[in-house]
Amino acid sequence: MYRPSEEASVMVQYSVASDWKSKITQTVKRLQENFQDIDRLIYATSKRIGPEADNLVFEMLREQGISLDIRDISWFVERRETHPQ
Repeated sequence: MYRPSEEASVMVQYSVASDWKSKITQTVKRLQENFQDIDRLIYATSKRIGPEADNLVFEMLREQGISLDIRDISWFVERRETHPQ
């Protein structure tokens, strides 16, 4: 996990955990215990998650006040040739 310096209320996590739901839930719990000012989690993974996360995204916002932005393999593939890097 890391916090981008330009976005103080954002935390980024990259994970290859197969149980991504548990990983995200545990991460949000740790964030709330240690970083009360975080309101957005960007979760990046090489796994395919897609719409399976829709309910979790809604639940995290409603119950935890965390905006969850999941960037799965599709997100990376769709953008692979859009930036010179």
